[in-house]
Amino acid sequence: MGWKEGEQVGIGSANPGLMKPIEIVMKNDRRGLQTSEESLRMINIEKRIYKGQHPVSYLIIFCLKRRWLMPEFELVDEGGPPHMKFFIYKVRVNGVDYQPATSSCNKKSAKVEAAICCLQKIDHLG
Repeated sequence: MGWKEGEQVGIGSANPGLMKPIEIVMKNDRRGLQTSEESLRMINIEKRIYKGQHPVSYLIIFCLKRRWLMPEFELVDEGGPPHMKFFIYKVRVNGVDYQPATSSCNKKSAKVEAAICCLQKIDHLG
């Protein structure tokens, strides 16, 4: 009632079972388990890169080139139940605060959202 080497039949007494062994998918990232909606949101955030760089890094370089003070990120709001927290960060660049309209599911992506908001508004200004 099992698999024998060299046979191309399924597992079980009447051979109705699987022909191939179950493949194991290894998880290599450190994100933990997420819903598909959260995963898609993270992928979309990571794809939004400024000129090949991470938005926070690009913002820092942007400020250094203009001899402005370093951007200051500050947590504005944190809420939600323990299993579904949300975060909103703002960033102060050259004395002006920039805050995105949407919240994020973790602090890292909230900082990215703040940096993207700042860079988009600065691009419109000059």
